[in-house]
Amino acid sequence: MKAALSWLLDAYERWRDRRLLEEMTERDLRDMGLTRQQVRREAEKPFWRV
Repeated sequence: MKAALSWLLDAYERWRDRRLLEEMTERDLRDMGLTRQQVRREAEKPFWRV
């Protein structure tokens, strides 16, 4: 049960982080060394995929 809860929390964090990346400006992404295309590719991943 503990492992399942941990996995679920990790999956939620991945989902949330991917949504936050999508909301960043081009300047923010450039500062992080990311392109909009990289962010889109990451955001398209299902929440269970690392």
